[in-house]
Amino acid sequence: MRLPLIAAILASALALGSAAAAGDAGCRSSVDIDVDETPFDPPLAKVVFAEVFRAVERSDIGCEDVAGTRLSLTRVTIHWIDADHAALEVEVADGDEHRAMGRGVALVHVDRDARALAITIATTEMIEELRAQVRLARPAPAPPSPSAPPSVPPRELLSTPAAREQRWSVVPTLALDAFTRGLALLGPDTRLLIPLYGPLRANVRFGTRAALGADTPTSAFVAGGAVELAWAPRRARHELTVGARLDAFSVPFEGAQRLYAVAGLDVGGALRLGPATSLVVDAGIGRALERESGDRGPLAGVGISASAGVALAF
Repeated sequence: MRLPLIAAILASALALGSAAAAGDAGCRSSVDIDVDETPFDPPLAKVVFAEVFRAVERSDIGCEDVAGTRLSLTRVTIHWIDADHAALEVEVADGDEHRAMGRGVALVHVDRDARALAITIATTEMIEELRAQVRLARPAPAPPSPSAPPSVPPRELLSTPAAREQRWSVVPTLALDAFTRGLALLGPDTRLLIPLYGPLRANVRFGTRAALGADTPTSAFVAGGAVELAWAPRRARHELTVGARLDAFSVPFEGAQRLYAVAGLDVGGALRLGPATSLVVDAGIGRALERESGDRGPLAGVGISASAGVALAF
């Protein structure tokens, strides 16, 4: 006696309503039940078949949470060795996985009315065990790949080109200041770059000078500052600056220290050497402001300046 349960399961799903039908929509499965005739007890085969059918229908053994492209197949075969002994064979196939099991059931001490139930319990236990083996044999589903975070440009690309370099820096430099009607001075400077607002920054310097080519050794002191506008192309290692400067020079003249003011314009550039170091150069042109008309002091006329150093950012 054999009855494929595909149609039976679909019919029962429709009777259970839309919720049950939706639950089975993702699964294609079948359960075949084959029960040998029982000439020693003709009603027993029909009762066993009906009990196994109901057990499958209740437990939904024939339709698991499998992909729609996978065929889930269960086959149950029940043979009778004699009136008191049955041999059960169960096969479960799910995609590439296949499992089979056989078991004997002794009914000697089982009441006649309970024999169908005993065979049904043994059958459902075997099906569940094989199903568990199939589930364990399946490869574990790959974990969902985490969604890629939105691409965020580096912070320096989000900021304005000049703003990315706005850090305090100390710049030891070697500077030259030469005047068309006066001395040429050479010496070290210590400069401090101070961010102001956006691309604007202050460039403050202090230093000493020695006169080049003077008849007598002459030393001078300089202090001053500039307001600069810095500009750097995106993703570039260099920047350009332009600024207005005002410096004060203290120079000995006629036995006394004389103070001179020099105003001018500077242009410069920087090349980034590392995360916190840059090579800095600049050049400028200005004019010494005469203390009084016709002053012929050591600093007079047009002034030309140049410097080079290494900026250390902090």
